[in-house]
Amino acid sequence: MKKQKVKIFISLLAIIPLIIFSYQEADTSTRSNDISVIQEKEVAGTNEVKDESVVRASQEEQIILTHQKIIEKMKQFMDTLVQDIDTAYKVKHMNAKEELYQAFEYITTREIAKPYVEYYYQEEADGLYILPTETPPWFVEGKAYQKEAVADNIYHITQHNQSDLHGAYVIKIEMTYNQGEWKITKINHNHQKDVTIEAKQAV
Repeated sequence: MKKQKVKIFISLLAIIPLIIFSYQEADTSTRSNDISVIQEKEVAGTNEVKDESVVRASQEEQIILTHQKIIEKMKQFMDTLVQDIDTAYKVKHMNAKEELYQAFEYITTREIAKPYVEYYYQEEADGLYILPTETPPWFVEGKAYQKEAVADNIYHITQHNQSDLHGAYVIKIEMTYNQGEWKITKINHNHQKDVTIEAKQAV
């Protein structure tokens, strides 16, 4: 009887380590699964943060063209084109076309300004003269216009106008945001009493 009890006791002692080992192994597996789930959540969370950052960066890069900026650039263009002159049509504050081109740099490109400068101004030995003629049909402040975003930081402005001088005309202007400022990068206007004048600049 005693021998049987001893045998049973010894058998139990042999089984207990197996039970303990199996429990530890199962616990380790469970912990590994938990860690994997946590890591997956952390990776997913990191990706979501990156995606949000990309969206925010894209939104920040796209600059909105405001009504105030449109009016400002339209006025600056015409004010630069029509310089102060004396009674002989000589420009008062400039002596050469190059000075006029430099004045346009803050508003548009040289390529856009060139058709206007070359048509309306004549450079003589004693200075710069303006052609005594009417100004081109232009954007009219206070009248309705359409603004269309055609690409990132590029807008088209279209306005339909009527005047005694030019009759009915449509002016289409492209404005582009580049290097921290808005510039006029394309101009097209046509009217009944004159030929179409068009200026384009590839951006």
